[in-house]
Amino acid sequence: MNDIHWIYLVDYTGTPILIYLNDIKEINEPNFAVISNFLFGIREINKNLEDNKLNKTEINQKYFFFIEEKEKEFFIVLKSDKVTFIENILNILLKVKDSFMEVFHMNEVLAQEKKIELLEEFRKEIKDLIENNISQVIKKKTP
Repeated sequence: MNDIHWIYLVDYTGTPILIYLNDIKEINEPNFAVISNFLFGIREINKNLEDNKLNKTEINQKYFFFIEEKEKEFFIVLKSDKVTFIENILNILLKVKDSFMEVFHMNEVLAQEKKIELLEEFRKEIKDLIENNISQVIKKKTP
């Protein structure tokens, strides 16, 4: 989906992990400290999040969608220009969450180098997922 700016996963400490960055929408990666405080602030405002439920906040005509995984204590935030295709956004966030759990849940004790390698593979998978979602949306609109 071309309206997506970025996707971050935020762990229980408030540390953000960049999962996806749309190079067209965002020229530079957001400042780490600013994004960490901002994303953790969004979570604190919405303390009663439910697992697998899409939550939304609007700030300056930008939309922030997020879901939480309470058991593993992380949440995922997606920044977008539009609120269209909410079911696609939820689907993307759930796939990101499920893929992350699949890749990293079984590999929690790996060496740091291997975790970095897995993270890079995970990012490529998410980029493909988003690009495939764009083509699926276009196909649905075409008569």
